[in-house]
Amino acid sequence: MERQRRLRRSEHHDRARRRPPDPILPNRDAAEAPHQSCAQALDHARLLAARPRRGRRSRLADAAQLQPRRHRRCDEGRAAVLFAAASYATLTLSDRIALRHLGHRIRYPSIALASFVSLSIGHTVGFSGLSSGAIRYRFYRRHGVHLADLAKLTAICGLTVALGLLSLSIAPLLMHGDLSARLLGSATLGRTVAALAAVAVATYLLLAWRFGGRTITRWKIGIPHLRTAMAQTLVGAVNFALVSACLFVLVRTAGDVDYLDVAAIFVLANIATLITHVPGGIGVIESVVILLLPGEAVVGPVLLFRIVYFLVPLAIGAALLAVSELAAARAPGGDRPRDGAASPARTAPRDRETASPRRNERVPASPGTAAIRAGGG
Repeated sequence: MERQRRLRRSEHHDRARRRPPDPILPNRDAAEAPHQSCAQALDHARLLAARPRRGRRSRLADAAQLQPRRHRRCDEGRAAVLFAAASYATLTLSDRIALRHLGHRIRYPSIALASFVSLSIGHTVGFSGLSSGAIRYRFYRRHGVHLADLAKLTAICGLTVALGLLSLSIAPLLMHGDLSARLLGSATLGRTVAALAAVAVATYLLLAWRFGGRTITRWKIGIPHLRTAMAQTLVGAVNFALVSACLFVLVRTAGDVDYLDVAAIFVLANIATLITHVPGGIGVIESVVILLLPGEAVVGPVLLFRIVYFLVPLAIGAALLAVSELAAARAPGGDRPRDGAASPARTAPRDRETASPRRNERVPASPGTAAIRAGGG
């Protein structure tokens, strides 16, 4: 009997060892600890019930981490729009400086409207000197600005933009020779361009200081005073700094970049645009920026820069041009120049010639002179 009992116990232990592990308690054997199975099963059930809540919390945490990124992108988009608007507002000062230099006194709202419409269309259409000049003529002729003065105004505004580009290119090209080496093939060439830009700006300021207020050549091109030349340089530099800031706030979403790097790249892109003569620099600016900034994520911000700084102002400028032309056509005087402009403008040489008597026209003699001539004859 005793022997049979031992055999039964050994068989029972063998069955217990061969039993598969408990799914709730994988590391325990229910036969070894039967009094703990219920408590551990309850603990395991609680863990399983808590898992979905943990997953939901983790999803909420991920959403909370993504939310600042979305807000950051929106803030940078707003900053880009503000920088673009500030750039166009700065360029209106260029027209104001040119008109003051030519002797015209026009109200600033009219100057701002003409400047924004002409530049917003000229930047995208290309050949800004011709396209923006033609649109400026549509606006300023209503205020007594003649064609000769308009040509001078366009030249002065173009000189302001050139001075700004030259001024802004000095520091970035000197400090970041690697970028000019990648685009131009030599860092020395980039430093040479920066040195030539500094010499050109210094020469212009020196001429304004030495010969300011005088006229040169037979076209009577007046050299501006030093104050006007310094204002031109400052306005042009601030304009390009704002445009570079607009590009910078968009590009930095794709990676860690420096503002001076973006400024140098934008200067090189404008130089490439001048060399290629592509209207509006379409494709040239984007290619240079994508080439010099690493990563494929830069493509989106660069295209967004094209939309923010070029296409959106183009749509607004075209709408304002259409509204102003309709308003001028419905005005009582039509589209003719206004005699009572906001402030007097200088008379053009052609008008002075037409206002004076002609050389071949005989002036009628006075009665006394006629009697003397008759007596002498």
